[in-house]
Amino acid sequence: LEEAEDRYELADSMIKAFEARTEAYEKHMEAYDNFDTYVSFVDVVAYYDSSARITDRTILIYAGYPDRYEFPGINVNAGNEEDAYADLTSALKAVIEEAAGKDTHVPVILSLNSGDDKILYRDEVAITNIFNMLAVSYDNVFIR
Repeated sequence: LEEAEDRYELADSMIKAFEARTEAYEKHMEAYDNFDTYVSFVDVVAYYDSSARITDRTILIYAGYPDRYEFPGINVNAGNEEDAYADLTSALKAVIEEAAGKDTHVPVILSLNSGDDKILYRDEVAITNIFNMLAVSYDNVFIR
């Protein structure tokens, strides 16, 4: 009888351990399937077309993984840089504030030109400054 009780306790502890692992796995899969509700990735791509005038550039914003949302491109040239950077800042603030308004206060990770070298130095500096300003202004913004 004592041996049966020991085996029952062992079996019961194994079942509880299995249930705990199953619950952890289910939570992990739920987090994986809903990753975009926990973290918002924003890629900013600023590039120039080497076959056109180098002073004419485009800034694209991709947000919302896994379903990427692409904002309309922001055209940049020598005459409208200030306005273009202001438009970029406004668009990024909208994404950040939407993420901050969610119940989970979703962190936003900003990335500039992932894997692309066709960016003018002045755009890289200006956009990096915008990223830094946003990271200081919002506690849910991080820079990659």
